[in-house]
This record gives sequence, structure tokens and C-alpha cells, in this order.
Amino acid sequence: MARIAVVVLVLGLMAGAALAPSPASAYSAFWSPRQDVGCVVDWNYARCDLRRQSWSPPSRPAWCRLTFGHGLVVTASGRAGLVCADDTALLASFTRVLPYRRLVRRGRVGCRSTRRGVLCTNYRTRSGFLVSRTGYRLYRGR
Repeated sequence: MARIAVVVLVLGLMAGAALAPSPASAYSAFWSPRQDVGCVVDWNYARCDLRRQSWSPPSRPAWCRLTFGHGLVVTASGRAGLVCADDTALLASFTRVLPYRRLVRRGRVGCRSTRRGVLCTNYRTRSGFLVSRTGYRLYRGR
């Protein structure tokens, strides 16, 4: 999977506090089948962070003062990009592995486990990302 050097700014929603999960009943957390990608799907976003990765993110942009590129996010408004945050989705309550071809969805956003990685999409805008230990790809919808 090729790495895309263009980073889509996820305005205002990349700060760590803004991406804290809602109460447990409002979000779903899971591991990819290889347990190298951990994701949280909430009504406002889907975010996946990597425990191990063999790719390097692009240089941290000037607007990001926190840790950059350890995960990807797509929001309910349709923006997708690399994470700029000092938190991690890997600290969520991961109680399950999402089997291949299975989907977790909350409102407009959802993630599906595939053999190529975890595919997260905003179903209204068709924006999203595919992420795995070996690379990532951003999708821009409408």
C-alpha cells in the first residue's frame, strides 16, 4: 500500500481532548485481526492508531504541536487525515478482535476489517482511510 504524502487537515478535531471517547456505551473499540491496529468508532469519528508500523508519516506540519502520524481519523463531517494528538486510541477498552469483513458503524462513520488493513469511511461523504502496519491511504469523497 503506497503512502500518500498529502495530509488532509482535520480541523480542530485532532487535539487529544477532542478525540476522547464517549462513554463506553457510545463507542466501540477493537483490534485488527493481526492486533497491530487499534480502532475506536464513535458517533463523531473513527480513529485507528498503530501499535507497530513499518512506515513513517510525513514531517509534522507547523500547525501540529503534538505527536503526529501515529494514527488516522475520519470525522462525522467527512474530513480524514493523520492524527495530531498526545493521546492514543490504543488505551481504549479493547475487548475484541474484529474479524475480516466485519463492520463496526456508529452513525455516519464506520470501520471494516479487511486483509489489506482496516478501512474506515464516512458513509455520507465517502471520505476515509485504509491503514495497516505496512502503510496507509487517504480517500477523499465528495
